[in-house]
Amino acid sequence: MKHTYHKGWRWCLPLVGGWLLWSCSSADKTLKRGDAALALGEYCEAAGQYKKAYQRIPPKEREKRGRVAYKMGDAYRRYGNVARALGAYRSAERYHHTDTLTYFYLGEMQRMGGHYKEAADYYRKYLELVPGHGPSLRGLAS
Repeated sequence: MKHTYHKGWRWCLPLVGGWLLWSCSSADKTLKRGDAALALGEYCEAAGQYKKAYQRIPPKEREKRGRVAYKMGDAYRRYGNVARALGAYRSAERYHHTDTLTYFYLGEMQRMGGHYKEAADYYRKYLELVPGHGPSLRGLAS
């Protein structure tokens, strides 16, 4: 028995291509909405937008995912959600977005969560990058 394929299968290719373009631009638009919300002080809204953008970025785009994870952690930190901020900062670290205050904020979130040993480790990592950083030294002392 000969298999017959649906004759209109070729219509799927432009549809899939369009969806791929839409998803990439959609992540950028969502990221811009998150930036706007953060600028207005709407940290909960910003964190939600960053989370959507993070989920829409392919894992292969490690640099972009790391940057968005850092922004998401920053929004959660400012909103006061320590657990989610910690998770987002860890994602930023996993994607090697550590050229900013990532280690310092990881230490702060660990300290606020009561994990003092882990906090001290992150403070030390940050002090290796920025020797003499006052808040990190105070965090180590506490």
